Parts: sequence; structure tokens; C-alpha cells
Amino acid sequence: MKYCMKCGQLLSEKLIEEQVIPYCSDCDVLYFPRYNVAVSMIVRYQDEVLLIHQYQKPFPILVAGYVSQGEALEAACIRELKEETNLDAIKVTFLRSQYYEPSQTLMVNFEVLVDHPNFILNEEVEDAKFYPLEDALKVMKPTSLAYYF
Repeated sequence: MKYCMKCGQLLSEKLIEEQVIPYCSDCDVLYFPRYNVAVSMIVRYQDEVLLIHQYQKPFPILVAGYVSQGEALEAACIRELKEETNLDAIKVTFLRSQYYEPSQTLMVNFEVLVDHPNFILNEEVEDAKFYPLEDALKVMKPTSLAYYF
């Protein structure tokens, strides 16, 4: 961001807690970085992990989706899982997070347990399969966030 969203003034830089932040001296406003937030899920049924194919990509990925404004992360997991697979979460547990620079998204990963493996896919998901964990790691792209999580 180069200009103030309120007055149009060219922004300067201000050092705040060892981070350079765009600043408008006319409005006295700091413009902290903005980014998207999404959840990704290691969906488990017993000892198997659900991987999906989307967007005609060659490698399977974890179930994931963006968090709506005002939505809790756990609620986003429950909603995205239901929307994409028609599965119900019985337990949602935070695991870890990672910033994903290409889409400026903070990815927040959870383990989600389901009580049956009978998914029904929506139009966003091309294919899905439950894999034993060892097999899941073999089919995921090793440099992907899915593999990292």
C-alpha cells in the first residue's frame, strides 16, 4: 500500500516493535498488514485421513476453506467440512499454523474427527478418498502445505 485509504496522502514508514509499518502522518493512521485466514483439516476416520482433489490439480490436498468475517476458526472447519463432503465433525483440535505467501493467507490447521467415512462431495470437490496415514504421505506433494501439516 502506497497511499492512505482515507485521504490519499503518500504513506511514510514507521518502525513499530521492530517492524516497518506504512503510516499516514496527516490522519495519524498505521496500516498494519492485512491477509486472508483459512482453515485446513486433517480429517480422520479411525486410522485414515481424507484427501481431496480440487481445481484439476495432480496432487490431493486437505479439506480447506476461507474463514468468513466474524466466524470462529473451529466453526469454519465444521462448515467447510459439511459443505464440501457432507461429513459432520465430532471433534475439532488445533494443530498448527503457517503463513502462505502466494495467496497472502494464514493457514490454520486442525485435526477433525468424523464418525463415518461416507462422504458426499459438492461441486467444488472432484474426488476424495480416505487413505491410511502412511499412504496419504506418499500421494501428497512433498512441498505442499498439506504435507507440512
